[in-house]
Amino acid sequence: MGDLVNRVDFNPRVASPLRCDLPLASGTISISTQAGSATQDSNPVNYVDTKQITVSPQADMQATLADFPATPAAGATVNVTATCTNAGPSAAVDATCVIAGLPPGATTTCTPNTLPIALAVCASIVCAVSYVTPQNGTFTITATASSTTPDPIASNNIARTVITLVSPVPLVPWWVLFGMLALMGAVTVRRVATPDSHARR
Repeated sequence: MGDLVNRVDFNPRVASPLRCDLPLASGTISISTQAGSATQDSNPVNYVDTKQITVSPQADMQATLADFPATPAAGATVNVTATCTNAGPSAAVDATCVIAGLPPGATTTCTPNTLPIALAVCASIVCAVSYVTPQNGTFTITATASSTTPDPIASNNIARTVITLVSPVPLVPWWVLFGMLALMGAVTVRRVATPDSHARR
């Protein structure tokens, strides 16, 4: 038999590293190999072999936090962003972006605003977060990206940042300072005006 001729009916596109502008197909793929030659084949039944491969959908959900100050001043208003992105290679079903660990009174507004949602490859859920920093303490803010589609890289689903609050130096009212200075002056004058006990002996 002469040269072998291989024919592949479908070849899934694989990018390394994964590019979210090249979504991969999911479903059943048929791959065939055909042998042939110029010589007549005595058994033409076995010159073609076909295999069925099932490709399962996967969606790499990734979470990021941006613009979070590490040491904000107490009482300051902080406006930051949390983003949950589907890096593919398949669409993410029931995708969510959950922000936790925020101080009391914080507000979170996400776009799209109806979650969970079907998230296309390379699409993102962007959440604007606003809060007033407490007077003291340390707190940890997390963003969690998830979907019901299997995730091939679970390690990047959670983004985390630790916030350490810096309390401002308290300001002493002017009248307190004035009173302290007056008291110190009175004590000094009294000491100068009082004769030394040894001098009277």
